[in-house]
Amino acid sequence: MPAPDGRGRPRLTIAPLDDLTAVDRTAIIRLCTGAHDVDFGRLFEFLSDPTHVLASLGDELVGHACWTPRRLRPAGMPPLRTAWVDAVSTAPAHQNRGFGSLVMRRLAAETVGFALGALGTERLTFYERLGWEAWRGQTEGVLHDPLDTLMVLRTATTPALDVAARITAP
Repeated sequence: MPAPDGRGRPRLTIAPLDDLTAVDRTAIIRLCTGAHDVDFGRLFEFLSDPTHVLASLGDELVGHACWTPRRLRPAGMPPLRTAWVDAVSTAPAHQNRGFGSLVMRRLAAETVGFALGALGTERLTFYERLGWEAWRGQTEGVLHDPLDTLMVLRTATTPALDVAARITAP
């Protein structure tokens, strides 16, 4: 799917935290801040061992998402190894061109070894189109923002889940 301006698809790369340069980190913070109109200046202080998906057009970073390993425990189950997704962002000048979807599909492909993908968001329809489900049950200690809804993505190793059950972050 070429971009509407004819510049083509972005190049997608996977980068563990240790592979990011200071320039990369600055570009990620700038992108996330611009996309969300919220200061992401302390992003790298809050993430524990993240892996990043970066979308670039030439030298310009146009999309980003990252995941960190966490454990979530649905009621009646052992804790599940979960890829917690954060900082999903597309540069404002490049939004609505499919770049965010490309980033999230690549992230899903890279996290298939986890039992579950999870994130908090207010943008339910964007993630639902990509196969994510809203968690309808009570969440305890899972979400950082009380306005967010927990979304989960099942993987090939996800056990049978009841998304109306309680889920906790042990």
